[in-house]
Amino acid sequence: MLNFLNFISGYSNYRGLQQGFAQFGDGHYKVTDLQAVDLNDTSRDPPSFIFNSVSSLDLDSLVVDMLFSHRLIAENFTASLFSAQQREVVPACVIQPTTAGEVSEAVKVIKEYNCIFAVKSGGHCRFAGGSNAHQGITIDLHYMNSVEVSEDKLTTSVGPGARWGEVYKILEPMGLIVVGGRDSNVGVGGFILGGNANLIIGGISFISRRYGWALDNVRNFAVVLANGSIIDINYASHPDLYFALRGGGNNFGIVTRFDLDTYPQGEIWGGQNYFLLSDVHARKSALDIHHKFDWTPSYFVQKLGQLITRVACMSGYCTTFDSIAQAIEKLSLDSQSDPLAQFYCFAFLMPHIKVYGSGVALAYGKPELNPPIFNDYTKELKHIYSTNRIANMSQIAEEVSSTSPVGSRQVWDAVTFYVNATLMSKLFNIFISEIDPIRNVADIVPCMVMQLISKDEIGHFSKNGGNALGLNDQEEPLFLFSIAIAWQDRRDDEVVHGTADNIIARAVAVATEMGMYHRYIYQNYAKGGRDVFAGYGEKNKKRLQDIQSRYDPGGIFTRLQPGYFKL
Repeated sequence: MLNFLNFISGYSNYRGLQQGFAQFGDGHYKVTDLQAVDLNDTSRDPPSFIFNSVSSLDLDSLVVDMLFSHRLIAENFTASLFSAQQREVVPACVIQPTTAGEVSEAVKVIKEYNCIFAVKSGGHCRFAGGSNAHQGITIDLHYMNSVEVSEDKLTTSVGPGARWGEVYKILEPMGLIVVGGRDSNVGVGGFILGGNANLIIGGISFISRRYGWALDNVRNFAVVLANGSIIDINYASHPDLYFALRGGGNNFGIVTRFDLDTYPQGEIWGGQNYFLLSDVHARKSALDIHHKFDWTPSYFVQKLGQLITRVACMSGYCTTFDSIAQAIEKLSLDSQSDPLAQFYCFAFLMPHIKVYGSGVALAYGKPELNPPIFNDYTKELKHIYSTNRIANMSQIAEEVSSTSPVGSRQVWDAVTFYVNATLMSKLFNIFISEIDPIRNVADIVPCMVMQLISKDEIGHFSKNGGNALGLNDQEEPLFLFSIAIAWQDRRDDEVVHGTADNIIARAVAVATEMGMYHRYIYQNYAKGGRDVFAGYGEKNKKRLQDIQSRYDPGGIFTRLQPGYFKL
């Protein structure tokens, strides 16, 4: 048996990693499932190792003579990461604990040897380094994926490595549900915590008008703190840290179990609805957007798409974006409040035919066909395609997941505005004017999304002493405006990121001019580097900083964990 310290001795130049890795060879971990990749690629620095929790260190199956000449990485780990940018990050090692005790041991080693690290739940982060540590230690919570329902069926204990599709499928035969993700492939930790298993900052669900966001439906957090201790955190035991964990990002600890409020739920009604738009040509003309004739296949494909749209509109299968925006505004009114109704709206550029369209995802909390609350979308506005049906939540979530391109390059960002249909119309103009110049970027899939933060949802933010988001006193409904762009070629990174930044900057400028801007930033969708905590208000940000300094005075979760948003 090879001594693990000798095994890694060639990498002493990495800060603290030689000593840190040696500690993982004390009988708790083994190297497993390794595969050589990119043997001629010299652009990435350290080899990567996967450690699974087992009773003894076992290197027998490893081809030792390849260790120092080839780059090693586990294929299943890389494939679990949502974005290409995250997949390109090469950690020095990945450990996959199965218990809170093993997470605690990892934190102690990281602290002692000052190792850079990251924590991964489902791997749905978009930007590099969020949940995968460059040349550091990535703690992959994939195997901490248990789902256990209490005897009274009021609480479900879920590991951070579970995915929402799995959770729903376990609960559905019992007629139960928790406030969970709308995408079946998103990890539990990342959704509740914000794209990374350390971030507890949101979680909008298809049942949020009834019960609030996921962060306000966690009865108890099992957390590994910076000193390696494992404690239960709830409103009764640690009200200050319980407040901080519901919005404070990855600055406080690693959550190893969520005890979630659990509710009765059967089948629901919902689906995806798509619309062609008759007003895009007029909008482009007003924006002075014109496409010159050329002989490229792309030009003729675009013309074919326009022809198809024109024929569909002449046949009555089109609507206007203004009509869609007005329907959103209408659903925000008190008179239209129905706690069973949840939706989000989006506009997009169809990648191959270069035609702009719109859509809405609908969900109604009981098996009622075409509920009247959604009449504008199901009867008044003519859709070209709809999947509305009665289904389980897991089936609705799987459909949402199927619309997300896994493995693409990604940029997302988000801001918050007061609800106003005129503003939404202006945002669509901004989207068109910025996306049209990059419409021919290879395999680009650009989308803008609008989703209400209803007064019903805001009313739940005061539960159990309130969360850290700074929205408790908000008296009017809001909506999140977010950008999501997927593409394939890293050579297009600069222009795509620049476009996303321009859209957000112009949107904020227009909304501010109209008096419709709100400071809140939803972390689950925010672009890396944003000052999200400023959006909570000065008082809440200061309170979070004070709590962080008490529970992590050495800055383990800030200084050594650079990914995501810092206080």
